[in-house]
Formats: sequence, C-alpha cells, structure tokens
Amino acid sequence: MGSKKLVAFSGSRAEFGLQAPILKECMRRGRFDVRVILGGSHLDDSFGATAWEAAEMGVPIYAHLPMLHVDGSPFGAVHAIAQTTIAFQKVLQDLAPDLCMVYADRHETFGAAVAATQMGIPTVHIEGGDITDGGTLDDGLRDAISRLAHFHLTTSELARDRLIRLGEEPSRVVNIGTIASDIALSGAHDSPEQVLGQLKLAVDKPIILATLHPIPLDPLHTTACVDAFERALTELMSDEFQILLTYPNNDPGHLEIISMIKRLQQGSAMANLHVVQSLGSRRFHAVLAASRMTQVFVLGNSSAGLKEAGAFGCFTINIGNRQKGRARGSSVIDVSPVASEVVSAVRRAFQSAQFETFANETPYIGGQVAQRAADALESVPLTTDILIKRAWCVSADSHKWE
Repeated sequence: MGSKKLVAFSGSRAEFGLQAPILKECMRRGRFDVRVILGGSHLDDSFGATAWEAAEMGVPIYAHLPMLHVDGSPFGAVHAIAQTTIAFQKVLQDLAPDLCMVYADRHETFGAAVAATQMGIPTVHIEGGDITDGGTLDDGLRDAISRLAHFHLTTSELARDRLIRLGEEPSRVVNIGTIASDIALSGAHDSPEQVLGQLKLAVDKPIILATLHPIPLDPLHTTACVDAFERALTELMSDEFQILLTYPNNDPGHLEIISMIKRLQQGSAMANLHVVQSLGSRRFHAVLAASRMTQVFVLGNSSAGLKEAGAFGCFTINIGNRQKGRARGSSVIDVSPVASEVVSAVRRAFQSAQFETFANETPYIGGQVAQRAADALESVPLTTDILIKRAWCVSADSHKWE
C-alpha cells in the first residue's frame, strides 16, 4: 500500500511536542507522507518564536503561515482565525493531502480546521472532548473543532464519552491516552542536566516551573490570579525556591501578565528568578524530568500541570478557575487566587515530596500512545463516507441514529 499524504497543523508551543511523537511514528511506519504546517505563536517573537524547536524535532516542516501577532484585544483572535483559514487553505490546495490532523483548542487551530473540513479533506482532531469550564474561550473552540472534524483521538475515556454525547459516532472516537507519560519513560526530551545548566538553575535547590495564562471571559479573575501569583512568587523566591517563569499564551489579557513578569524582574530577589519567553516542549519536559535530581513543582493555571506534570513525578499547584472542569490526577493541588493559599500549597507539596513516595492517580493512560494513535490514523477510511457527519443520539437507555 502506498503512502498517504498527512498534513498536521500546529499553532502553539503547548501542543507541538505532544504531536511530534505521533507524527514520527507515522513516518517510521512509512504509511504516511507527513508534512507539518506552523502558524500562530510558533512564529511570534513576543512568545518565543518556537518554530526553532519544531525544526529540530525530526518532522518535515512544509510551510510557515504568515506571522500573526495577536494583540491583547478580543479582535486579535478573530483576525488570527480568519487569516489562518485563508493561509492554510492555500497550503492545502498546493499539497492536496489525504488527511489533516489538528490538535486541541487554540483559535489558530480552529481556523485550520475550518479550511480543511470545508475543502472536503478528512480531518482528525486530537484532544477533543476535554472540558476547561473556567472562563476561557477554549471550550467553545474545542467543541466546534470536534463537530467539524471527521475522526477523533481523545486523551481520556471521560473525553471520549463526552464526544459521543455531543453527537460523534462512537466508531470514530478512539481514546489513545496522553503522550506525556511515554515522553517521561522514554526520555524523549533534552538532557535535564544540560537544560538546568543553560538556565543557570542549581540542582540542590527546589525549582518552581511557573506559568500563568489569562482568563479572557473573566478579566477580574485574571487580575486576582495575577495579584496572588506575583505576591506568592515574591515570597517564594526570597526563600529556598528557584523560580523558572515563562510567558503566558496570547489569549486576550496576556499583556497584564507580561507587565507583572517585568515587575518581578525589577525586584530585589533576582538571583532566584529565571524568566524565559518559552521553553519549548523538549526543554519544558527536561525541566520536569529534573525531578529525579531535585524537587520540581508546577505553579500556575496551565493544562500542562494537570495533564503532563504528574507523569514526571511533579506536583502541580493550580491557581484559580481556568482549569476548573478539566480532569486531573491526585498530583494536582487546587487553590484560590489568594497569595497565602498559594504559598501554603507549595510548602505542603514540598513537604510531601520530601517524606512521601510520589504516586499519581490519573484519568490519563499512557504506554504506546504514539503507536495507538498511528494505528487509529491508519484505520481512517479515506472515502467520501468519512466526510458525512451523522448525529449520534445518546439517551438514557439506548444509542441510536437520529
């Protein structure tokens, strides 16, 4: 059987490192001719321009979409969706792929999904069915992408069940688990020792990997989280903790968080504060993997704290409502946006890590995730029938077609 053309879109630092193992497994098998299209914050200097890492991950980068800088207003995301849709359409027209893959819930990803599905290209959505329910735009975008897509790879059974309840045909929804545990077990990341050296982090002091994102639908909650985050970090960095602080994503409200980061950089405890715009996925996972050498904690409100950190043996202190509805393991400590609660939770995790064996009960399975994903992609019937979406009705006592 000849190889099929698979195009994958990535518009964010957060998801590319989770896509890459799947794409590399597809390439290894020789069933797909893989091409990656980069857009969004990958090409934005204000957020680390992480296209450099994508180019080093061993997958072929076919094109960079025009750089779309998203300002702090709601209009920026609208422009990014429209421009990504148009630019991605032109790439798809040139490549004429057999299959398109999109990941998660970013606005750029929605634009790519619109282009692919409206051009009649079978489209696979990874990480649909999750719930954030915390004042972001993610839930609406994620569900919209899922309803556009023709096939689904979820990261938990909870997400698979939810997609079916949303109307997706069960045979088109496959739970593959999350790739984070496989990355942790295989060591498919940069050397922790080398990365800590590059970042000038000591191995004999605990590290807090801190990231705070805005909550676009609740600016007041964003402000409360920023205040608690800033006060807590100021107290923690003046003590025994090293703070590795990364920039937020480009959702509306990010400028308030960047201003807070700049205030911290001007403070008096600079020796324990290390700021980078973006680590990229390989360095991010390397810092988490450093937990075998020193204590590493994740602090903030990023989904990576809920879905990835526990696989590396790291506790997460999750601040506020941004991830309120997302499934989580026992490694996650939820706190209100109050500085004293944040500091207390960090110290509680610090004591637990010192005196207890880490065991993370989690809804996200691991083990051979890339292989399961590649199996599922190979099973997608690339016929006209896959493009026909039928509403699957789930009632209390029966599954049936409407």
